[in-house]
Amino acid sequence: MTRSNLYTDGGEFLLPNGEIYIGPYHVHIDKGAMVGANHIARPHSRLTPINEGVAELIQIIQTQLRQMQNQESSQITSSISSSYSAPASSPASAPASAPASSPAPSSSPAPSSSSSSSSSSSSSSSSSSSSSSSGGSRSGYSY
Repeated sequence: MTRSNLYTDGGEFLLPNGEIYIGPYHVHIDKGAMVGANHIARPHSRLTPINEGVAELIQIIQTQLRQMQNQESSQITSSISSSYSAPASSPASAPASAPASSPAPSSSPAPSSSSSSSSSSSSSSSSSSSSSSSGGSRSGYSY
């Protein structure tokens, strides 16, 4: 996860060769400030903050990115949990027993069926999955 499309006019970062960096940069959740507006799969240089104030700003951005990542992970986990939670076990949701017309053979007399009428009206409480979409990417952020 990164915060992208940032720009420095200079005086904030040094390149690995010690030169002052001017141009677009992004802040990676784990790697800090890096060259280029967006994070890419190809190797690209890390930027070194010139002073403590810039270093603290990068750390704050990384902390914000981690909080967003944790929040989105919690939302995804919560959504998955609610989607896959097993319904409460109740007589209405239990599989129906064999029909009365074909009773299983038994050596004892069958009980009277007049008192064993069970109502099959179940109050099905369907769990609605929360539709908090994470949307893939947000303005200024990429994953």
